[in-house]
Amino acid sequence: MKYSIAFEEGYFYHIYNRGNNSELLFKEEANYIYFLKLIRKYILPVADIYTYCLLNNHFHILIRIKENNLTPTTSGKISSPDVFQFI
Repeated sequence: MKYSIAFEEGYFYHIYNRGNNSELLFKEEANYIYFLKLIRKYILPVADIYTYCLLNNHFHILIRIKENNLTPTTSGKISSPDVFQFI
Protein backbone atom coordinates (compact mmCIF):
# COMPACT_ATOMS: atom_id res chain seq x y z
CA MET A 1 0.00 0.00 0.00
CA LYS A 2 1.49 3.32 -1.08
CA TYR A 3 0.36 6.54 0.51
CA SER A 4 1.69 10.06 0.94
CA ILE A 5 2.25 12.04 4.09
CA ALA A 6 2.27 15.82 3.84
CA PHE A 7 5.09 17.40 5.81
CA GLU A 8 4.99 21.15 6.32
CA GLU A 9 8.09 23.30 6.24
CA GLY A 10 9.25 24.54 9.63
CA TYR A 11 7.21 22.02 11.61
CA PHE A 12 8.54 19.38 14.01
CA TYR A 13 7.68 15.70 13.61
CA HIS A 14 8.20 12.76 15.93
CA ILE A 15 8.89 9.72 13.77
CA TYR A 16 8.86 6.35 15.47
CA ASN A 17 8.39 2.71 14.67
CA ARG A 18 8.58 -0.65 16.39
CA GLY A 19 9.33 -4.13 15.05
CA ASN A 20 6.41 -6.45 14.42
CA ASN A 21 5.44 -8.16 17.68
CA SER A 22 8.26 -6.17 19.30
CA GLU A 23 10.81 -8.17 17.31
CA LEU A 24 14.31 -6.78 17.04
CA LEU A 25 15.02 -4.15 14.39
CA PHE A 26 18.70 -3.96 15.26
CA LYS A 27 20.29 -7.34 15.94
CA GLU A 28 23.91 -6.20 15.76
CA GLU A 29 25.91 -2.97 15.70
CA ALA A 30 26.13 -2.98 11.89
CA ASN A 31 22.32 -2.64 11.73
CA TYR A 32 22.47 0.64 13.70
CA ILE A 33 25.19 2.00 11.42
CA TYR A 34 23.25 1.04 8.28
CA PHE A 35 20.09 2.68 9.66
CA LEU A 36 21.97 5.92 10.40
CA LYS A 37 23.47 5.93 6.89
CA LEU A 38 19.98 5.69 5.42
CA ILE A 39 18.75 8.51 7.66
CA ARG A 40 21.64 10.64 6.42
CA LYS A 41 20.71 9.83 2.81
CA TYR A 42 16.92 10.29 3.00
CA ILE A 43 16.15 12.57 5.96
CA LEU A 44 19.03 15.07 6.19
CA PRO A 45 18.43 16.60 2.73
CA VAL A 46 14.92 17.70 3.77
CA ALA A 47 15.00 17.93 7.58
CA ASP A 48 17.17 18.76 10.55
CA ILE A 49 17.42 16.03 13.15
CA TYR A 50 17.14 17.36 16.69
CA THR A 51 17.43 14.07 18.53
CA TYR A 52 17.08 10.37 17.99
CA CYS A 53 17.00 7.20 20.03
CA LEU A 54 17.68 3.78 18.55
CA LEU A 55 16.72 0.83 20.72
CA ASN A 56 16.98 -2.77 19.64
CA ASN A 57 13.25 -3.15 18.88
CA HIS A 58 12.18 0.43 18.12
CA PHE A 59 13.36 3.95 17.35
CA HIS A 60 12.38 7.60 17.78
CA ILE A 61 13.53 10.56 15.67
CA LEU A 62 12.63 14.23 16.22
CA ILE A 63 12.97 16.23 13.01
CA ARG A 64 12.11 19.69 11.75
CA ILE A 65 11.42 20.08 8.03
CA LYS A 66 13.79 22.59 6.45
CA GLU A 67 12.25 25.76 5.04
CA ASN A 68 12.30 26.36 1.27
CA ASN A 69 13.79 22.95 0.75
CA LEU A 70 10.94 20.99 -0.81
CA THR A 71 11.48 20.39 -4.50
CA PRO A 72 8.71 20.96 -7.05
CA THR A 73 8.54 17.21 -7.60
CA THR A 74 7.64 16.49 -3.99
CA SER A 75 5.15 19.36 -3.67
CA GLY A 76 5.29 19.01 0.09
CA LYS A 77 4.56 15.30 0.02
CA ILE A 78 6.97 12.50 0.68
CA SER A 79 6.00 9.01 -0.34
CA SER A 80 6.30 6.72 2.65
CA PRO A 81 7.91 3.75 0.88
CA ASP A 82 10.66 6.05 -0.44
CA VAL A 83 11.39 7.64 2.93
CA PHE A 84 10.91 4.57 5.09
CA GLN A 85 12.31 1.90 2.80
CA PHE A 86 14.95 1.15 5.42
CA ILE A 87 12.42 -0.18 7.90
